[in-house]
Amino acid sequence: MKCRYLSFFEKSDQVLLFQFYPKPEEGNSAAMKCIKFHHEVGYVHATPDKEEFQDLLESAKQHQLEAEDISHCWKERFPYLSLPKDSLVLWEKNAGHLSPRNLVEAQQKAAKQNGAVIIQAIVSTIRPSCDDSYRWDIITDCGRLIRGRNVLVAVGGSAALRPLFRHVAPKGHQPHIQLKTQTVSFIRIKEDEAKRLRDMPTFFTNSRFGDLDGGYALPPIKYPNGKMAIITPAPGGAKQLNLVLVPSPDHETEFVFKKKIRRRDFDSPRSKVKKGIHSV
Repeated sequence: MKCRYLSFFEKSDQVLLFQFYPKPEEGNSAAMKCIKFHHEVGYVHATPDKEEFQDLLESAKQHQLEAEDISHCWKERFPYLSLPKDSLVLWEKNAGHLSPRNLVEAQQKAAKQNGAVIIQAIVSTIRPSCDDSYRWDIITDCGRLIRGRNVLVAVGGSAALRPLFRHVAPKGHQPHIQLKTQTVSFIRIKEDEAKRLRDMPTFFTNSRFGDLDGGYALPPIKYPNGKMAIITPAPGGAKQLNLVLVPSPDHETEFVFKKKIRRRDFDSPRSKVKKGIHSV
């Protein structure tokens, strides 16, 4: 099966490429096939900056991505989008969004199929081991000690790496990446409104909307509780979404505001929730 590449980029010099449908010998397990974690809905990037837009087109060509300039026809393709008249719009067909829950489930299932043991715990510290039989001690937040000769840290850029490596990193060489708070808005919508937006792509713009300086949105996603919601960054929330989507007069949408104290507490009951009604 021919390999394809999916991508995500907000800047032309920062492109993440994901190889899709790898060959069997490259580790494409049955678990990764049967659990759907990627939704290929496309990606729209809108900007008023001509130089940035040209860089994006050149970057897409360089990485052989299926991207095109739809500045002249975006209204016909996506009639529910509301963009400034001076917007230059890039459309990437093979992009989309990942389901973190499903991706982790697929990775864990594939790991188990290859003999791995999954331990459901949060790692708080990694330090050199005093036991000559091992190289590393791993301490969980509940005090459990796990020892091993090799440790692979693959938690991504959302991890608090500085405290994790405080016993390991050479003096003055601790990672600069720190965990910070982030606030996102959930705009809860009904099934019929989700149908109206069924072909909505992932979306990013740095165009100004009043006092808002750009933003992004994900298409309607069904969550484990059965509710449909659109995600946008706060503080814009529903106000921001109203500016990038043509409002539907037939639907009222519940705006659920969640402040993520820590990224891993995203679904925690400790997260603060505020509710209100906004038309979208």
